[in-house]
Order: sequence, then structure tokens, then C-alpha cells
Amino acid sequence: MDVTGFGALNLDKILYVDKIPARDEEGFIHSVEYFPGGSAANTIVALSRLGLETAYIGRVGSDAEGTRLLNDMQGEGVDDTGIQVTDGRSGTCLIMVDRRGDRAILVDPGVNDYVDYGEIDIDSVSKSGFVHFT
Repeated sequence: MDVTGFGALNLDKILYVDKIPARDEEGFIHSVEYFPGGSAANTIVALSRLGLETAYIGRVGSDAEGTRLLNDMQGEGVDDTGIQVTDGRSGTCLIMVDRRGDRAILVDPGVNDYVDYGEIDIDSVSKSGFVHFT
């Protein structure tokens, strides 16, 4: 591998709204888009698109969001051997964007919070290009 990324994998749910509600206010959603996200994951996908051999270490839940995130990494040519699928919710971000482009973000880290650096066999990453969890 040229580069191995490590970090949160999130499904970003972009909610295009009439306004970002203040406390005790109500707003309305005009449309919704879904994008795989997480800053390290986005960087690895970009490097893969540039032709580098990439891999990723992280965790997703055994839910529809996790399946979507894994499928995206595979579709982008990222080695997903180091992505564990575990019981629980995958990380998600609810991102409200108003007509002016202002935004508010709610993060649900889900199983991202349970990636333990001590589980990763670092020697396997550097030697073989894939990850072993201990």
C-alpha cells in the first residue's frame, strides 16, 4: 500500500432546509442527499482516485449505512480489509444547510468510537498492505 488511512467512517446525510431552526423552532426539509464521509476516509478516496494504492482502517455497524460505506470504499478501489463490521450503528452526520449556505452539523459517531488502536497489528499494515486485528 502507498497510504493507509485510519479514522471515522460516516454517512453524511445532507438536509437542505428552509432555515436552521433555533431553540424550540421548526424548519422544513426541501431535499436530502447522502454521501460517504469522514475526513480521513475522504482523503483516502481522493488518493485512490489519483492512482495510489490505498487501504483503510476503521469500523462500521452491521446496518444499511455500514453496507453503503463498505460498498463505496470497494467501489473506489480502497482495500477494506481493515474495516471491521460490528454490531451497532455506523457513524452518521446530519448536516443541515440553509439557502444561504450556512450549516449546522449533528454527529452520531456510532461504532467509530470503539476503534481501538491497540487492536491493530501495525507491522502487518506496513509489510503486507493489509491489516490484522489482534
